Amino acid sequence: ENITGQNIFFIDYNLLESKIVLNPYVEKVQFEKSLPNTLTILVEERAPAALILVSGGVLEVDYNGIILKYYESWPKANCPVITGIEVSENVGPGQKIDDADLANLLKLIGQADKELLPLVSEVHLNAIGQVYLYLSSGVEVRLGYGKDFTEKLSLLNELCKTKEYQSVESAVKYIDLTSGKPVLGR
Repeated sequence: ENITGQNIFFIDYNLLESKIVLNPYVEKVQFEKSLPNTLTILVEERAPAALILVSGGVLEVDYNGIILKYYESWPKANCPVITGIEVSENVGPGQKIDDADLANLLKLIGQADKELLPLVSEVHLNAIGQVYLYLSSGVEVRLGYGKDFTEKLSLLNELCKTKEYQSVESAVKYIDLTSGKPVLGR
C-alpha cells in the first residue's frame, strides 16, 4: 500500500510494529528502508498447527500454543484436532496457552513428516498420559508415553506407505507402536 506525505525518517517504528503484531497471525515484523521514499514491511506469519475443542467453539493454535483464531462453528482448516487437554475459558486470540501437555502434543505434530500429517485427524492424550493418534482412515495409533515421538512417527509414516499395509488398512483397527515396533490389531 502506498502512503504519501509521511517522511521516512520520522516514522515511529516501535509504534508501527506494536500495531502490526496485534494481529495474532503475525509472529515477526521487519522494516527495510529504501531511500529516498520507500519503506517495506516484512511480516512472518504463524502457521496453524492444530485445533482444540472448547465449550462453544474451536481454537486454532500455532506450534507454540498461541491462539490464532476462535471459531464458533467447525472451521475448514486442515489441522489435527487435539483432545484430552483442558483449556481455560478466559484465553483468546494472540494469547499463549501455557500447558505442558499441549506443548508436548504440538511438538509431536511438529515432528510428523509432511506426508504423514495430512493423514492425522486427531491427537489425543488420555487420562494417564498416553498419546494416541487417530488417522483419517479411522485407524487408532497407540504411541504410548514420552515427549519425543520422532522415531515412532517415522515408522508410522513408512508403514502407511507400504503396499502391504494399504492392502489391509480397511481391516486394521489399531496400530500399536508403544514398544517401538508396529503391531497391527484387527
